[in-house]
Order: sequence, then structure tokens, then C-alpha cells
Amino acid sequence: MALSKIDVANMLTGTAPVANGGTGVTSVDAIGNLVKISSQTISDGTASVEFTSGIDSTYRIHIFRYNAIDSGGGNTELTFAPSTNNDGTGYGIATTSSFASAYSQEGGTSSAFQNEGSYDSHNDAGNIPLSRANGTGSDEIQSMDMTCYDWANTTHVKPFRAVSVGHHQADYSIMNFVGGFVNTTSAIQSIRFKLNSGTLNGGVITLYGVRT
Repeated sequence: MALSKIDVANMLTGTAPVANGGTGVTSVDAIGNLVKISSQTISDGTASVEFTSGIDSTYRIHIFRYNAIDSGGGNTELTFAPSTNNDGTGYGIATTSSFASAYSQEGGTSSAFQNEGSYDSHNDAGNIPLSRANGTGSDEIQSMDMTCYDWANTTHVKPFRAVSVGHHQADYSIMNFVGGFVNTTSAIQSIRFKLNSGTLNGGVITLYGVRT
């Protein structure tokens, strides 16, 4: 019986060992083109989470991954505010975005996909909604990926998109879809995440850079 040769290098482009034809992984925090920059673990009663470094021209795409965020209260929104400073000041830059959600009630009473116009942003300079109606129970969480495109450039506005999934406060499974742009040509250097009311009680937010 003939043995088939497995082309490991092509199956695992960028992550195969150099000896097998790949580029190799130089760190446990580097998987292919995704490179971990920093991570913050949220403790009970956290007012906000800020990243004031790591958003720079090293990578043209950055991803914030929110894992099991506990909002600590019902019917709250997770929001973000960017800044062109790197010292924890100047949060809140005019941003335009659209917001939609898909949901299904766990008892089967209703489900829908719809635009959420009341959560849209129209060149608003406040805290921009990324999720809505977070659950009240200690086991009810939200998780999300937020992708930021070329935020270090000084020529264009700053596009972003976010997709979250979690437990709605009325016992729905809910996905939120947010996309838009921060209306500045200055480089964004910091970002702050917080609830529209109350404090965060748990979870992890990790910043990644994407090699392009």
C-alpha cells in the first residue's frame, strides 16, 4: 500500500515549523498572522477598561476580543470611545455607525433580525454602543470581536466593525452587528470600553495585531 504525502506546509501556512516549509511561530502569542499585543482581565466593579498602547503602525489591522464579559446588571450597553492621545485623555471623537441585531427567545416565543436605529451613531462624540440589553444573571455574558482598520494612518477616517453574541436580559440569544467609522484623519492611539451605566464584573479583553 502506497503512503500519501501530507503537505503540512501548505495546510498550515505561516504556522508550520521552518523545517517543514512554514514561516514558523516565534512566540506562543503568535498564531499565523494574529499576534497578541496585550490583555486585560476585568475584576468585579471595574468602571472602564483602557488600552493606551499597542494601537500603532506596527499593524494595519487590530482586533479586540472580548471573552465572557459580565456586565453586572441588566439592560446595559457595552460602549467604546477612541482617543488620538496615549495618556488616557481625550476620549470621544465624532463617530458614525449603524447597529443591527438578530435574536431568538429561549422559549421559542419570538425571533427576528432588525435594524436598531436608536443605537445608531450620527457623528456622535460620546460613548458608542457595541452591545445592548446585557443580561442580569451571574451566568449571562457577552462575547465580541471588534476589528479596527488602519487606525494609525493620518490620511483617512477610521473604519471599524464589531460582532457580539450573548444573553439578552429578557432571555434571548442575541447577536449584535455594528459598523462605521471614527471621523478623524488623526491617528487613534487609545480606546476605552465601559458600560453606559454601572460597572463591569468580569471577563477578559485582548488586543491583537494582524500581520498583512
